[in-house]
Amino acid sequence: MASPSFALVNEHPGRTPFVHVDFYRLRTRAELPELGIEEAYDRAATAIEWADRFPDALPADHLEITLAVEETGRRRLGKMALRPARWSARASR
Repeated sequence: MASPSFALVNEHPGRTPFVHVDFYRLRTRAELPELGIEEAYDRAATAIEWADRFPDALPADHLEITLAVEETGRRRLGKMALRPARWSARASR
């Protein structure tokens, strides 16, 4: 799946729609409403690259996945965290 860097948002239809967002090229939080991601949170699984640029734009309940880049340039899963922590109990069922 290609990064939406130039389009900022890519939507992929399916039984559960998937919305892929990239915050990298956004300069200010004022640009976020134009993307329509808050509406996407209600109807689709949503992945956001560079979410740390505007963390207050994330839904209260979300899964945070961090990738780490090794010296070789290879990427690997860095960490996964459920926000807020109360989701941890649900995930372990």
